[in-house]
Amino acid sequence: MSKTAPITLRVDAKLLESASGVLQHVGLNASDAMTLFLKQVVRQGGLPFDAGAPNVKARDAEREAAPPAKRALRRPLAEDPLAPFFLACRKAAQAHKS
Repeated sequence: MSKTAPITLRVDAKLLESASGVLQHVGLNASDAMTLFLKQVVRQGGLPFDAGAPNVKARDAEREAAPPAKRALRRPLAEDPLAPFFLACRKAAQAHKS
């Protein structure tokens, strides 16, 4: 029995090409990046970034008001073990845009 499961995604061809270029700069392919993304979704119990939902400020206020044990699992980037990866991705994306 395989330990992996196939997944099929449909994305804009230009987006995939641009993202693949950025990912290549940090030594990843799209499959590796999707695996990292899904691991972060599980670890944080939601999207690992601010998706800009209209109620973000309200949700943040609720998190701050909650007791520490109930607060979101998200850590500041500086404390995240994947911080070097995220920073490398940001640099590669900026370099790719230039």
